Amino acid sequence: MTGTAKSFALALLGAAALVTPASAEEVGEFTKVLLYAYQKPPGGEQAAAYALDPVIRNASVSAVRDGGAELRFLDGSTLTVGPESEVVIDEFVYDPAANAGSATMRLTKGVFRYVSGRMPDDKVQIETETATIGIRGTVVTGGEVFEGGEVVNCVEGACAVTSKTTGQTAEMTAFTFVRIDEDGALGPVTPGLWWLGEPVIDAGVGFGGDSGGNDTDAPDISTQDEGEGEGGGDY
Repeated sequence: MTGTAKSFALALLGAAALVTPASAEEVGEFTKVLLYAYQKPPGGEQAAAYALDPVIRNASVSAVRDGGAELRFLDGSTLTVGPESEVVIDEFVYDPAANAGSATMRLTKGVFRYVSGRMPDDKVQIETETATIGIRGTVVTGGEVFEGGEVVNCVEGACAVTSKTTGQTAEMTAFTFVRIDEDGALGPVTPGLWWLGEPVIDAGVGFGGDSGGNDTDAPDISTQDEGEGEGGGDY
C-alpha cells in the first residue's frame, strides 16, 4: 500500500471513530444523581453518569443500591430510576414546534417514577416485565415489589395498565394502585398508593442538596461480578 493510500485509509478510520459518538441521539439530560448511576449507550461501554450528562436514545440507565438518577427529557418530562434499577430508553421522538412525538421506556428491573411533560398524553408508554403502562398526563410510580410481582401507582392524572399475558386493562385515576402478580394477572384498582419504600420514587425527594451527585469518581462496575459493588453496596 502506498503512503497516500495508507493516509487515506487512516483518515477513513479516524472519520468513522468521530462519526460513531456524534451519531448518538441526545434526548435529554441527567439532572440529579444519588450516589452512583450509569449509562450504557447502544453498542457502547457502560460509563458513570453525572448531572448534566446527556441521555442517549436506546441507552440503558441504572443505579446502585441506595442510589438513583433523575432524567429530564426534551419535552420536560422526568424519569427517576430507583436504587438497584435499570430502565432502557427504547424510543424518544419529540418535535417541540408541533408538540408531537412518542416515547417508550422499558423497566428491566427495580422501580421508577415518571412525571409527564409536553408530549401528547397518549404517546408515552412504560413497559415492565408484565405490563404496559399508557400515560394519560400523570405522575406514575411502580415496579417490582418484595411480595412478588409488580405494582403501578397512579399518583396524579390518569393511566391505563395492560397485562402482557392476559390482555386485561385497568383504567386508573389519581391516587389508586394496581397489583400485578407474577403470572401477569391484574388485581383490582384500589384507592390509595402502594409504598415502595424509596423516597426518590415514592415522593420524588431524597437526592440531597447536591443535585450533581457522584461526589467522587464512580467505581467501574462493568467488570465486577454480580453481587459486587462499591460505595452503594451490592449492585
